[in-house]
Formats: sequence, C-alpha cells, structure tokens
Amino acid sequence: MQTTHDNRGFWVLGAVAVIFAIGLFYFMQPRERTTADRLDSAFEDIADGVDDAAKDMDPHRTTGEKIGDAVEELGDDIQDATD
Repeated sequence: MQTTHDNRGFWVLGAVAVIFAIGLFYFMQPRERTTADRLDSAFEDIADGVDDAAKDMDPHRTTGEKIGDAVEELGDDIQDATD
C-alpha cells in the first residue's frame, strides 16, 4: 500500500513535466517581427546597398580590395542566414 508521501512525488513529477512541455511549446513558436523591426532592416539594407555601389564605382580599387570585399560580403550573408 502506498502512502500519501509517495503519491505527492508522483504529482510533483507530473506537474514539472507539464510545465516543461508548456515552456517548450512556447519557446518553439515562431516569433513575429514588428513593423519597426521590418523598417529597421529595410533601412539597413538600403544603407548597405549605397555603400556597396560606391565601392564598386571607385576606379582606384585594387583586385585585392575587391576580393576582400567579396569575402566580407560572403561572411555577412552567412551570418544573416544563420540569424
């Protein structure tokens, strides 16, 4: 015959499992971006595009500088993809 102390441990374990499942469900939900977040990203993209265009138009850039910029852009693209 079980005592009430044994049943209490079962219920505590069950409650912890339920709380864990609810927390896991909550944190696995996709996050919605606000309009401010979207506008901020758009302005950053525009600023980056203007800077890139200015670099491409500079006739005094060496091949090494162009390769360095390409590697940097690739790194930024990889970082953006993982964020």
